Amino acid sequence: MSMRPYAVFINEHALATAPRSGAQRELVMKFIRSLADHPDTPGDFTEKDQAGRMVR
Repeated sequence: MSMRPYAVFINEHALATAPRSGAQRELVMKFIRSLADHPDTPGDFTEKDQAGRMVR
């Protein structure tokens, strides 16, 4: 396995609710690895900061 230039950190609550095994876990892990490989992936959530700028 090669080193990725980015690391993905997961919120403890999200990790606790993730599947512990099986196909669903593999899908979650594949998605997490894809974030490390493609850190510019747009998110599905946006909000405005205190200055009114969109944060993604």
